[in-house]
Order: sequence, then structure tokens, then C-alpha cells
Amino acid sequence: MDADVFLAKHPVFTREEWLAKQGSSESIRTKETQLHYYVKTGRAVRVRHGLYVSVLPGDDPALLQPDPFLVCAKASPDSVIAYHAAMEFHSRAYSLHQRFDFLTTADIRHFEFRGVSYRGLAFPKRLLEKQETHCEVEEQERSGVTVRVTTLERTLVDALDRPEVAGGWEEIWRSLGSVEYFDGKRIVNYLKLLGNATTVAKTGYFLEEHQNALPFGAAVLDELAAMRPGQVRRMEAQVRPGDRFMPRWNLVVPALVADRRWEEPA
Repeated sequence: MDADVFLAKHPVFTREEWLAKQGSSESIRTKETQLHYYVKTGRAVRVRHGLYVSVLPGDDPALLQPDPFLVCAKASPDSVIAYHAAMEFHSRAYSLHQRFDFLTTADIRHFEFRGVSYRGLAFPKRLLEKQETHCEVEEQERSGVTVRVTTLERTLVDALDRPEVAGGWEEIWRSLGSVEYFDGKRIVNYLKLLGNATTVAKTGYFLEEHQNALPFGAAVLDELAAMRPGQVRRMEAQVRPGDRFMPRWNLVVPALVADRRWEEPA
């Protein structure tokens, strides 16, 4: 494939893709020399080792700001956009962040490009053990690139499982509380794979708080209640005045969440 055609079709690409698309008649050294030439002349910009963005003719490489979802998708072969980045991908994030997290089995350190932070996170241990890392993951095409992202159902559960990665309680409630439809059975099935009773309780509490706006009936909540932890658990470790015990979920909920204090007038 002609190099200019390749760059036009690949807004974000890896070194491996470049080497594979440049024809079998050229040596790897020749292909790498050509890539270095395109970087030097401003037709491509290096994001991190082995990862590049294309620069279209007439664009200023110094001002180029790539689609962060494409950067996540190409950062590793098994990347899955997750947590707050998944909220943004699904257009559900209450606030926009300059950090994008993705799940991967690769050991990828945090990196930054043009003021945007990227971080590769490990898949939950239970999913790795069960070889279910891509459960509740969907593929979508974005600018000709296949992007993997957690479904809204998994995004909700993952956010409640690791709220510090998803932006905190207020961000989760404001973002995912606006979703008009969750498939309750898919949430239950994913929670069974994840195998964390505290996360079950947090998810059950969230869905119960929003049940009037969601289509599934009481059976889903009853099934989750049967999976709740056997001992009292806390949504967060720190004990604060006003924390509420929710007996149906065996869960202590922070007053910030129970009272939705972010909705109070300043």
C-alpha cells in the first residue's frame, strides 16, 4: 500500500501496522527508514514508542490533537476503553476529563500526549482467571478504526467497583443516572462473573435508587439482593457522620450519596 494512502486511512497506527502494510518487497529496515522520514517531515507524529498519528496534508503537526479513543484502541492489541473513558465514549459523562483509561493485559505505563493522559489498567483478576476479559465488550467503528469499549451495563458495574477510576460517586451518579435503559439480566450475569459481593450491593443500591426510570422489574433487584454480602460492607472505607445503613443490601452508604448532596443549592 502506498504510504500516503496508508496515512490517509490510518489516523492512528502502530509500528507493526506500518510494517505490515508497506509491501513484502521492501525490507523492514527500508520501511522503518521511510517511517522515520514521514515523522521528520511532519506527516506523522510519534505519540509513544511504536504508536503514531497521521497528519493530513495542510494540517500543522504541532497543533494535531488525535482522537483519544483511537489512541486507546491502538495502545495495545487487546485494549478496551473503560471506566470514565467509556462514559465519555457513550456520551454519558457528566464532566469531560483529560485522562483516558483502557483495560489491557499488556504492561503499559502511563503516558501523555498533548495534554491528554492515557493509562493502561489490568483487567479484573476474576475475569482473567475465567478468560472472560471481553465479556460485555462491544466493537464500534470510529474513523475507520475498530474500537472496543465496555457496554453501558459493564461500564456501570465497573465504575461502582472502582469509583476512584470512574471519577467518584457524584460523577457516577450524575453520568450513569441519566441512562434510560440498562439490561438487568446482563448486569446480573456480569456481576456473577466478577464475583464481588460488595460490588453487587453497590450496583443493587444504584439500580434501586433509579428503578422508576428503568424498565426492568423487581425480579432483577431481588436476584441482586440474594447475592448481597453476608456481612455489612461499606461503599468507602472512610467513616463519616451521616452514613446510612441500607439493610436490603447490607451496605453502608456515604451521606453524600444517600442524600445526593451535590444537588443541594450552594
